[in-house]
Amino acid sequence: MRLRLSQDAQFVYKKKIKNMNGVRNMSKCIMLLFALNIICINSDAQMDQQPGFKEHQQRYETRWDSLKQDKYRYDANWESLKKYTVPDWFRDAKFGIFIHWGVYAVPAYGGESYGEWYPYNMYRKDTKVFKHHVETYGAQDTFGYKNFIPMFKAEKFNADQWAKLFKEAGAKYVVP
Repeated sequence: MRLRLSQDAQFVYKKKIKNMNGVRNMSKCIMLLFALNIICINSDAQMDQQPGFKEHQQRYETRWDSLKQDKYRYDANWESLKKYTVPDWFRDAKFGIFIHWGVYAVPAYGGESYGEWYPYNMYRKDTKVFKHHVETYGAQDTFGYKNFIPMFKAEKFNADQWAKLFKEAGAKYVVP
């Protein structure tokens, strides 16, 4: 088994992201984040052969087309951003899951900050993280952040379990 983007996310990536020269629509960004963060386990059966896939694909295409409306366009200035409105699907979602999980989970230490800041704080001599790193792993010039990368294996990760849990919790979207 290997982890991969779902067929929906691949569809959006192939059709939309590759063709964008610059992001000029915040709604597109939100939709792309939503679609690209649908994670599933690759099985022998192709996603497009599973029941409901074509309807799923059509729903995303319809949502994408709705984002082309002028009310979702903006320019990179404050006046334009003041006119921005959140898309209905996002506003109505009410509940989503944001996951903070990466290589920084290996040392799993935040000190006076969040664990996500470990790679930054481990090089700042005045932090608890710096001291912890030296005491636990050695000097940063011999054991740097890059040395954690092969240790991040996600051996107990099960996308199906996570998706089921998020669905049971009522989440309408997931963003890692």
